[in-house]
Amino acid sequence: MSIRMRLREERAQATVEMAVVTPVLLVLALIVYNVMIFASAVARFDRVVPDIVLAHAVASEGEGDESSADASATVQTQILNAMEGYALQIEVSSEQGAKASDGGLLSLSGTFRTYTC
Repeated sequence: MSIRMRLREERAQATVEMAVVTPVLLVLALIVYNVMIFASAVARFDRVVPDIVLAHAVASEGEGDESSADASATVQTQILNAMEGYALQIEVSSEQGAKASDGGLLSLSGTFRTYTC
């Protein structure tokens, strides 16, 4: 076999290998990109939500079931505004303390879900 034939075979093999590896690398790059976006959203959520909840828990607008429902809606709106730019869904629910002697303790619980395309 001549040197030219061997070089052609090696070039053709590299082309085939590149054609096989490129789609795999693209899929891996997209997976890493999506994981980084998710990690960024979770980090932002963890940083922003406690401040919003504490601000509305300390400065409650009133007492009773209506104000707790209003507080959870306000907290949900504030969180959605703070998380603008991320496709996510947030649920915030509240529970008023059972006794008046507990100082009107307001318990907020939330759920964080991302949309899947």
